[in-house]
Amino acid sequence: MTASRISEAQLATTCELFAAMRAAHSTADMDGLVEVDLGFRDVILRTSGQVFMSVLHEPLGRALSS
Repeated sequence: MTASRISEAQLATTCELFAAMRAAHSTADMDGLVEVDLGFRDVILRTSGQVFMSVLHEPLGRALSS
C-alpha cells in the first residue's frame, strides 16, 4: 500500500534512511541503527495510511529510544 502512496520526498527520505541503516550496521553502531530504523519504519507507516499501526509504533519508538 505504501508504494502507491509515497511521494518523491518521502521516497528520497526512505532511501536516505535505508543507506544510514546499512552504514550503522556495517560499523556495528546499534544505537544509531535503532534510531534510523525507527525513522525508516515511521515513514513507511505514515505513508501507508494505516493510522492504527502508526499509533502503535509511537510508544515502541519511545521505548527503544530511551
